[in-house]
Amino acid sequence: MPTATPFTALGRGNGFPFCPTKVDVSTFDNVRELTLAEAMKIFWNLYSGTPTLSYSWTYTSPTPPNPESYSYSASLNSEVVLTPDKYPHDRVCYVSGISLNESESDGTEEDRGVFLRFQLSTFIRRLYNGVTTDEDNFIGYGAFPARYWTELYGSFVPFYIKMISYGTHFKSSDWDSVSPVTIGGIDLFKAEREIGTEPSGTDIVAGGTESDPTLDFYTYP
Repeated sequence: MPTATPFTALGRGNGFPFCPTKVDVSTFDNVRELTLAEAMKIFWNLYSGTPTLSYSWTYTSPTPPNPESYSYSASLNSEVVLTPDKYPHDRVCYVSGISLNESESDGTEEDRGVFLRFQLSTFIRRLYNGVTTDEDNFIGYGAFPARYWTELYGSFVPFYIKMISYGTHFKSSDWDSVSPVTIGGIDLFKAEREIGTEPSGTDIVAGGTESDPTLDFYTYP
């Protein structure tokens, strides 16, 4: 864990330098409220995330007279760091949060290819069990600190997309599966959804692997 320089920030008197967006989660069936300490940990102290995401797509046709073959693969497995310009003491200037994407691709949208993306986010929400104008409905904080995307392209159009989001509030009806998960020592939900169909056939080998990302946080002396 990296060590940050201690500092004092007045902020808005709520633990953040902004007023978090209010969200009514009364119709969500998967809600895990963050405490103020957990929400502040994500916003102020998130240092990095390390993804484990890969996908390969190979086609080989031996059929004469015009045999064809192609192979695409991509992987993300290196640490993604929110520094150097986003140290904790610099975040007093951010009015809503920080978002950083890391991506890798093989191929082109014009022809075909594999595209992967990993996102870190420090955006914080205030969660309400009912109308957000009534503070009695406030139940805690929300966040989506990490996301994965896998996309397969052909002729400018993505024909297969897999999304994995790690966060605090989801509707099961919007996702293929939602399950509890712990990353960075914080209890969240992991929501997965696939759009389209993966390539398949006698001469096609396609598939991907992923593991939950790890999160690292600043500590203070």
